Amino acid sequence: MSEAEVAAFGETLIFGGLAPRIAGSTAPKGSKVFAFMLKKTLGVEAATALLAREDKDTAMDEARVLCRDRLKGALRDVSKLLAAAERQGGYLGGKAPDPSDINLGGAVYTVKALLDSGLADVNARMTPELERYLERWCRRDSWVGFRRPAEGLHLVSRRWRARHRRDSSPIPRSSKSTARAKPSTR
Repeated sequence: MSEAEVAAFGETLIFGGLAPRIAGSTAPKGSKVFAFMLKKTLGVEAATALLAREDKDTAMDEARVLCRDRLKGALRDVSKLLAAAERQGGYLGGKAPDPSDINLGGAVYTVKALLDSGLADVNARMTPELERYLERWCRRDSWVGFRRPAEGLHLVSRRWRARHRRDSSPIPRSSKSTARAKPSTR
């Protein structure tokens, strides 16, 4: 499989769950972001046809269904790809990651956050193959030095902490430092 095909899988994993959340947005920025996500998930031709339709509500309902189906298909297909990679050393590049793994590793990390947090508007779960790949990916020294481990991953809480952090450190704080204060009994 080519690097471009793997990158397309990554885009579908990320945008396929988010696009249904903003389908039908009337805000200019929202509709532009939706169009971008739809094109990345369904392809330019299919997305353009849906966006040009006069029956906007029906078209957006169809877009939501198509995006969800495409995401589920990508989860299935990437899982098969990763099962084969496990037999050849663990990564798409064999025993060591290659450029395709760089695209896919970040996408798998992101789709886990989207699915676990509920931000992805789809009834789907991470497959065992995706979970094992993510564990291998996140154990790498280069990933650990840049990000945090996959366990406890939750995009919403990470964004909240980033906005409410008192210092400018790029390193996520431990759960102890982000725990909510106990309510006063007074």
